[in-house]
Amino acid sequence: MPSGMAQDVVTGFLDGDKARGRPVGLAIDGTGALLIADDAGNTIWRVSAADGSVTPEPIPTDRIVDVAAEAAPAAEPAAAVQPGPVEPSQTEIALAVSPEDGAPAPPAQN
Repeated sequence: MPSGMAQDVVTGFLDGDKARGRPVGLAIDGTGALLIADDAGNTIWRVSAADGSVTPEPIPTDRIVDVAAEAAPAAEPAAAVQPGPVEPSQTEIALAVSPEDGAPAPPAQN
C-alpha cells in the first residue's frame, strides 16, 4: 500500500486550452522507470529518476500466479524416449449411430 503524499511527476500535457498529448496507459519497465503511452502524440514517454539513479535489479511487472499449477500434485516422470522410428498409433473408428433406432447411420452422400 502506498504511503506519503502524492506527487506530480509528469506535467505539461495540458497548456491552457491546448493538449500536447493524451496519456492513456502506464507501465513500469525493468529499471523502475515509468512508461506513459500517449495516443495523441503516438509516443511512449519514459520517465526515470531525476538524479539518474537506477534500481540494482529488474523489477518484475507481471505478477501472475498460476494457482492451479501450485496446487497440482507433482507429475510422474515421463517414460524414457527410445531412439528410432516412431510408429503412428492406431485410431479407433466407430460407426455413427442413428438417434431414432440405434442402427448404424448410412454414409453421407456427396
